[in-house]
Amino acid sequence: MALPILEEPLFSEVRGRAETSLEAAGLQAHLLALPPEEARALLRQVVQEEVARILRLPPEAVPLDAPVAGLGLDSLGGLELRGALERRLGMQVPLASVSEDLTIDLLTRKLAEGTAGGRAEEAIAELVEQFEPSAGPAGHPAEATS
Repeated sequence: MALPILEEPLFSEVRGRAETSLEAAGLQAHLLALPPEEARALLRQVVQEEVARILRLPPEAVPLDAPVAGLGLDSLGGLELRGALERRLGMQVPLASVSEDLTIDLLTRKLAEGTAGGRAEEAIAELVEQFEPSAGPAGHPAEATS
C-alpha cells in the first residue's frame, strides 16, 4: 500500500471500492459467459439478495413475483437497491423510483436484457421510460399544454 494511513479502519471503504470493482467485472464476465437462462437465474438471485438485505429479511422470504413496494421497499430503498446493484453488477441501473409494478422478476428481466450482447442502451432507455418521469423529444421533460 502506498500510504500506511490507508491501512487504518477509517479507510476500509476506499480499499473496498477497488475490490468491489474487480468483483463486479468478474460477475459481469461470468454472466455474459452463461447461457441466457442461467444468467437470468443468477441475476434474479443477486437482485433477491439485495432486496432482502435492504429489507433485513432472509432472501427466501422475498417473493420473486410480489411488488417490492408492497414488501416495504420505498423510493429511498429503491435508490439503495440501484447503488447496490450497480456495485455488484458493474453496470448502470437506471432505477430512481419503486413503482407498484416493480417485482424482482421484472427487474431481473430488464437487467438481463441490459447484459445481453449489445442491447444495454435499449434496456436502459426502456427502464428510464418505465421508472422515471416521462420525457418529451430529445430527452427534455414534457411540458404541460394549456
